[in-house]
Amino acid sequence: MRVSDHDDPPPDAKVVPFRQPGIIAEVGGLVDETWASLALYGEDLDPEDVTRTLGVQPTKAFRRGERPRPRMRPLAHGLWSLGAEAAAPTSPDQLIQAVLASTAATPDAWASLRSRFDVQLRLAIWTRSWNRGFALETATLAALAARGASLQVSVYADSGDE
Repeated sequence: MRVSDHDDPPPDAKVVPFRQPGIIAEVGGLVDETWASLALYGEDLDPEDVTRTLGVQPTKAFRRGERPRPRMRPLAHGLWSLGAEAAAPTSPDQLIQAVLASTAATPDAWASLRSRFDVQLRLAIWTRSWNRGFALETATLAALAARGASLQVSVYADSGDE
């Protein structure tokens, strides 16, 4: 006897599942975690001067020659950094906007900073599943460009497999 998808199974038919029902994989969606840091680097960087100019306390700041930790080499350049982190549903775009909005510098102040220092927006992305992503809005890209900031992105994947 032939059974098609449209026929009812015969009364004596036995269905044997291959495995228990369950989620096999999740794909797509927003990245799981994001860390964003507005960073300025320069040989002559004075962290106190940058703090006054930007109107916000840094999360990290060092002068050239300082040691961030006792066993580290002295830094070849100064650093001023303002970092923040968030998990989904906060997007990388929202986190970048929040970091940039926390500064009070005028366009002229940013022009002065970018003429003296390397300005970067450093973004670290963590994902626990494949095919995750994010978008940066044009307003965010314009805000980075207005500050003369390059965008540095690092992506970290954790599949959960040990």
